[in-house]
Amino acid sequence: MACPDPDWPATAARFLTELDAHNTRDWFQANKQRHAHDVADPGKRCLEALRLAFGALRERPVSGRIFRIARDMRFARDAAPYHPWLRMAFHSDGEAPGYYLSIEPAQVRFGVGCLGFDAGQLTAWRTGLIADEGAPLEREIRHLRSDGWRLEPPELKRLPHGFSADLPRADWLRYRQLTLWRDAPPSDFGCREALQAWCLGAATSATGLSDWLANALPTADARRNAP
Repeated sequence: MACPDPDWPATAARFLTELDAHNTRDWFQANKQRHAHDVADPGKRCLEALRLAFGALRERPVSGRIFRIARDMRFARDAAPYHPWLRMAFHSDGEAPGYYLSIEPAQVRFGVGCLGFDAGQLTAWRTGLIADEGAPLEREIRHLRSDGWRLEPPELKRLPHGFSADLPRADWLRYRQLTLWRDAPPSDFGCREALQAWCLGAATSATGLSDWLANALPTADARRNAP
């Protein structure tokens, strides 16, 4: 049986490379059908397949969304009207962490974690991190990084106010989010199903990270219903 959407996401990456070089409304409108065929339509099929796969992995419903390619020009620092990437995010019901997929001109990135802590999550993150339950998280992240996962530098240059450097895992208190990433060139995947299998395999290998964040961090609904 033929693999669906052959040469994808490489076809999407080629379109996005051209878009990055010709980022104007006129060029995009002239190539709108190509965008649908090479990027948007396979992306929707990928979103749905991964949504179901991640739901089975987490054993609960998972929602997914694709980010708009059109930029919000009210906050743009340049005149380019489109994002040269295809990005999607997945979150399971009742859990704070999620999964993130970004297809770009030169790479595919898959992330697991939380792209940003809100106030309640930030408090829970810092409390859990320096407590005894922070030790398993430290081991899990070290294991993932040794297996090729990437962790961006922390957002804060200094420790937050009220925390001392002698606390356990004190340096990690400088993070205001926690997401680990795996990267691969688009040409690594022969078709959409190969990309989906790679994402699911990565998500499965990072189950320990997802579980820790899900147990330690409140969701918006949990905070809203708290006494």
